[in-house]
Amino acid sequence: MIPKQGSVQPRNHSTKSRSEENPPRIIRLLNGCFRSIPLKWIFRTPSPGQRTDPMSFGETEFETTPVLLAQIRPSIKFAGKKILDIGCGVGGKSTFLALHGASEVVAIDLDSERIALAAEFAGLKKAGNIEFVQADAAFLPRSWSGRFDLVTMIDTFEHLDDPGKVLSEISLVLKDSGILIVGFPPYKSPWGAHLFDRISFPWAHLFFPEQYLVELWKLGRSGIGKGIASAEKLTEMHNATRIHEVRHLNGMTIERFWSLVADSDFRMVDCRLHSLLRIFTFLIKNFSIREYLTIRVVAVLEKAKGVSF
Repeated sequence: MIPKQGSVQPRNHSTKSRSEENPPRIIRLLNGCFRSIPLKWIFRTPSPGQRTDPMSFGETEFETTPVLLAQIRPSIKFAGKKILDIGCGVGGKSTFLALHGASEVVAIDLDSERIALAAEFAGLKKAGNIEFVQADAAFLPRSWSGRFDLVTMIDTFEHLDDPGKVLSEISLVLKDSGILIVGFPPYKSPWGAHLFDRISFPWAHLFFPEQYLVELWKLGRSGIGKGIASAEKLTEMHNATRIHEVRHLNGMTIERFWSLVADSDFRMVDCRLHSLLRIFTFLIKNFSIREYLTIRVVAVLEKAKGVSF
């Protein structure tokens, strides 16, 4: 039917404009450029692993754990240690520690689905000295007071809602002079937004609006998160418009991390800043640049004596 002159037709809300359906062309163009030679060799994105296959992803974590541990200075002896692993995911790192000298490993994660997958992975590796517990690092059980020699928190610190409180809780479950190992990528680093499984160009989150990057990240990903996240988390990821909703990030920076440690019950034994490229190593000593060129912070902290529940 032809509408009468001057009549207003109802808007079809199901129809999106081109700009609403897809990220701007410049973003997609840049993403393609950084996936091509030679840029993909110079700016090597972190490996995302097979995230749709939990056991394969766990195997990737298991195999890369020695590389992460090699970044720790001074070298930490795991033999005979009671270890708490915070943010265990699907259990690759936790299982490696259990099979390489630890007397006991307790691994925790907020996600019940991941706890179940981690236990399955440890079973496949026949690791018997490991326990997986669904728990919040900001509210650790009081029965764990002074239980652990060592706490590991790799690729977890940047996801905590209250990192200061978590540090306090960790100090209470560690023995006197116990060690905490923290490893995380600063938010302002090249891939600090944790979207590298789809977005290859560095510092994208510092140059473009979040909603465009999230849409690019979701393009062609009908199985995003499937297999390693709970149904609730999957729904949140599919409906996300902000980076925080996809990766649950707290925007952790190097300066903020140092400040949190200074206000905690820990002393810094060592803190290494790993740069994007070797030629940038000397530049990360400069405050104004280090936040952008450091791809990973690896710190060893020691608990002060006399701290308990």
